[in-house]
Amino acid sequence: MKHLTFNVRLILLVSLCCVAARAQETSTWIKVAPAGEEFTVLMPRTPSPEAEKQTTGHMEVAGKRYRVKDNDDFTYTVWSFETDSLPAGLRRGSLHSYLDLCGELAWDMLIEPEHNAHAWRPTEAAKYWLSYDAEIASASQVGRNYWLRLKDARGAVRAYATATHIYLVGAWGVDETAPGIERFLKSFALPVVSGDDKRTGMASVGPGKSAGQSPDAGRGTRQATDYTRVFSVKEVRQRAVINAKPEPLYTEWARRFQISGKVRLRLVLGASGKVEGIIVVTRLAHGLTDAAIEAARGVSFTPAMKDGRLVSQYVTIEYNFNIY
Repeated sequence: MKHLTFNVRLILLVSLCCVAARAQETSTWIKVAPAGEEFTVLMPRTPSPEAEKQTTGHMEVAGKRYRVKDNDDFTYTVWSFETDSLPAGLRRGSLHSYLDLCGELAWDMLIEPEHNAHAWRPTEAAKYWLSYDAEIASASQVGRNYWLRLKDARGAVRAYATATHIYLVGAWGVDETAPGIERFLKSFALPVVSGDDKRTGMASVGPGKSAGQSPDAGRGTRQATDYTRVFSVKEVRQRAVINAKPEPLYTEWARRFQISGKVRLRLVLGASGKVEGIIVVTRLAHGLTDAAIEAARGVSFTPAMKDGRLVSQYVTIEYNFNIY
């Protein structure tokens, strides 16, 4: 019994030592704020900047990489790419499309070389991937989070876009739950600037209000009905009927990033018999929202009726995307 008690005490002691070691792992980290850069981040020690160039699709970027390896068990990296050399169309385009390119840039830097190296062994190539997780939105940064696997190492990569830079922030190692990975990723910070357009220098396309009158305009008044406006479902006598709803294509990039989910759109089914407006309510990354919008443009329907007249009506539709 005494021997058993000793073993239990030994196990508890080892466990406490491991917890203390993990807590100490990030206690001596320093704040890194490289000269000429707009970001700050916590790292185990000061990194030496390395020149970096990369091309993905029709986007070519150049900048610096700040990397620290912690006892070969963990890697912490920030890639800082200037966007001055990018085509103006990319910088002024949709923020969501721009972030798609940032994620694809991370794929081409981290995953594509491994897939090329292991093309003759599919089971080995399957050990290298980036998986889309979620959008990141705060007062100081807008970006994406991706889960990462590099053979035996696991972690995450986050992509951020500002008016002047693309940042890829990655951390991976032998244990993706290690406190250092989470602390590094959470510590990355950019200057706080109010307004998405000012912060990113591009349009943020997403949920919003359509132009024109509200669906509730004119309710509770004695004014003559304006049959040219867009009505809600409750306001019409005969609802619009969708006769055909084309299915969207699943994009190759979405397949690479293992994206599943739904895109929800709000359409204006016009009195003309054509789709006259599309608002994104819920989106998905890497081309799936655009694919849903393209399919929605082809919706065939019978227009709504009110007081014996053909009228325009709002309707919400969904497209489900799944990996098979």
